[in-house]
Amino acid sequence: QVGLICVIDDLADRPHDCDVLLDQDYFPDPASRYAGLLPAACRTLYGPGQALLRDEFLTAARHLRERDGTIRRILVFYGGADPDNLTGRTLDALQPQLGPQLQADVVVGAINPHIEALRARCAGLPDVRLHVQAGNMAELMAAADLAFGACGTATWERCILGLPAIVAILADNQREPTHALVEAGVVVSLGDAAAVDAAALAAAFAALAADPARMRRLSAAARALMH
Repeated sequence: QVGLICVIDDLADRPHDCDVLLDQDYFPDPASRYAGLLPAACRTLYGPGQALLRDEFLTAARHLRERDGTIRRILVFYGGADPDNLTGRTLDALQPQLGPQLQADVVVGAINPHIEALRARCAGLPDVRLHVQAGNMAELMAAADLAFGACGTATWERCILGLPAIVAILADNQREPTHALVEAGVVVSLGDAAAVDAAALAAAFAALAADPARMRRLSAAARALMH
């Protein structure tokens, strides 16, 4: 016999018989999404302030440096698989800018189908470090000034560390949350991954690099979302 049932959901597309519901995604009116789907007595926990984060991110957030909006270090992480090789496209976009004044950490999973090509490429770029199955994501995010990624689970890890991000939509269930985050001034979105090329990535990076004040606003908005 079960005492209490807690459901973790972010789709809001089916009814739940539960005592607690957690949806950590960001939506301007989360309660309306679950109208008619929950028992009357269900306790609801909505929004990124309820996000399930590992202790390393909470610790890093307590010792966070103040970002001045200048981009000196970039983090590239599109999830473990990245079948579209957005990682490679992002390196195409950034490579002309890389040097002692702009360095990059590239994180991939062991299941990334392009891993050997990325290993060879990064080995030839002295200002790029490749991390496979990184166990220090909080450290890498805290050290970065700008991230390239997607609006999946890593969103809340970036936000609690005030890390601005240029994102691509990798799955249908990321579309609505990504739009909401753009409206809230938390991320810059380039739209669906299939349509994102090196030119778009380079242009988005150049726009932010030239606007430290906007970078500071993105960082502040990301952190505010977590409270």
